[in-house]
Order: sequence, then C-alpha cells, then structure tokens
Amino acid sequence: MFKSPYNTTTARWMPGLDGIRKELRLAKIERRLTPASTAIPVSDPLGAAPSSSDRLWYVVSGLPGVDRIPPFMHPVMFTDTLGRDNMAVDLRAAVGVNPVGQGLVIRNRNGQLDAEQLIVRLKATWYWESQPRGPADMLNMSPIPMRIFARWLTESVARRIGLDYDAVPRYLVYASWFYFCQFFDESQMNDELRLTAIQKISTQGKLARNIVADVLMDVDYIGSITEFCDKAQSVVGADQLSLVDVKTIITLAGSAWFGQNAKEAGGVALEYPPMFLSMLYGSLGNRAYRNTAIGTIADRKDYKQDSSIFLRSFVGTIND
Repeated sequence: MFKSPYNTTTARWMPGLDGIRKELRLAKIERRLTPASTAIPVSDPLGAAPSSSDRLWYVVSGLPGVDRIPPFMHPVMFTDTLGRDNMAVDLRAAVGVNPVGQGLVIRNRNGQLDAEQLIVRLKATWYWESQPRGPADMLNMSPIPMRIFARWLTESVARRIGLDYDAVPRYLVYASWFYFCQFFDESQMNDELRLTAIQKISTQGKLARNIVADVLMDVDYIGSITEFCDKAQSVVGADQLSLVDVKTIITLAGSAWFGQNAKEAGGVALEYPPMFLSMLYGSLGNRAYRNTAIGTIADRKDYKQDSSIFLRSFVGTIND
C-alpha cells in the first residue's frame, strides 16, 4: 500500500519534494497559500466544494512570491511550525487571483475541469493519508470501483496483446486482487483477509466464485505494478502476458484521462486508490470525461445503476 502518490512507480521520480515542502511551510507562514475553504468558480457543488478543514490549501497564480514554490503535480503533505500535518495542491495552471477585483478566477478553457479534479484529489488524498480508517473506508464505499478498475486494466491489456478469451476472466480476477491489495500493507495479509477478498471479488466483481478461488488460492500479495507484471503470466496462465511489462502498463494507463498531467495521473491511478477514485468520480459525474478510457467503461449500463451510490458515498467520505 502506497501512502503517498509520490511513492508510486510513476511519480517516485519527482525531484525536490523536500524543497517543495519547505517552500509550502514558508508560504503558509507568509500567507501566500489560499485556504481550501475559499470558493472557486466551478460547476461541481459537491466534490469540489469549499473544505471545512483548516489544514488544506491551494497554491494559486497571482499572489506575490508564489512563484518561489516549485510546481508539483499531486497533493503534497507538509508540516507547519506547530508540527501539524497540512496538505496543498497546485492550482496555478487553472486558477488565479482576480486581477480586477476580489476572489479567484478560472484562467483558461480547461481550467474548470482541471480545478475540480485537483480539488477532489486533494480531499481524497488527505483522507487517505490522515485518517487511520482512510483506506478501509475507501475500499468499502461501493462495489463499483473494483469492477471498473479491473475492467480498465484487463481490457487495456487484452486489446494490446490479443489476450485469449479463456484468460480474460482470470485476468479480471487477478486485476481485482491487485486493487484489493492496494488498501492493505503486506503485513496485514492473512487467510481471513484472503477469504474476504474472494468474497468481495466474486460478489462485487460479479465473477465466478470457482475461478476466483482457483486464481487466488496461492497468489502472493501484489504491492506494486512491477509485482503485478512479474507474476501475471504464472497466475493467469497465459504466455502472452510475458509481453506486458511495467512500461507497457503505464503507457496504456496514460490514456485513461485528459487534462493537466493526464498521462502521469493514469500511471499513478494504477497503484494509488485516491487518484483512481477521484478520476472515477469525475467520469461518473461529468460527461466531459465519457471518452476517456475510464469514462468509457463507467458509462456502460452495467455500472450506471450503482453509480449514484458510489458518488454519494465518495463525496460524503472526502468531505467528512
């Protein structure tokens, strides 16, 4: 389980995180950060609504000295002078100070969509990192995310390599297991939790229980996309999967989204549930994302019936 998006395979390259945290801490002291309780002119009144937390912050364009903070793609946790955890998201490409009046304004055509999604990611990442039950709550909010995650990953790979028809259900199970593992540390894994996974994957994933039990009988904990690729061929039993490496998977995931830092967001979403759940929330709640890889799957009749439950649960969780 990755605590931060910057621990994932796709984003761990990010240099200078300590320097960014230092600048955010100084910017908070000097009042160059904008509280997340500030209203932003977006169309999502739920997920992107102002936050009641005094620990969440925006970095917006137009404030004096804000350019001293290096750009960053994902929410960053930092400590203030009292040693308390805070978190900030970089909205400078999308949001700025109104140059002719008060408040904040959207800076460009795609700025509203980007701002909405980044604010949702900020709240989801904060809940995941700051709440002891964050991962458990996010796993149990709805059966929809696991099903769509498994479909997204499986269909992307199946199209690329022409995966045999008989191997697809086993790969769906394996992808679902990977999703389940992301909510736990390896030290937490035991037989009871494995049985829970089999139950969730067969019932929530609507996959045949005998196939689920067969695939997961001896499978190891999968903690990263590297481990997922390394063990896929032996677990699923398809020689074609030897053609799929980490680079291939991350490249395929890069088509999952559009907008600011879309390719990296797709790669991070493979290993970091708050990112995937935020993107799924956007896909289910905004038709603008219907042609993305995740949006295309989410738009299917099979998932629409239960989508409202997920949307309500997700918004209620991240705004808690």
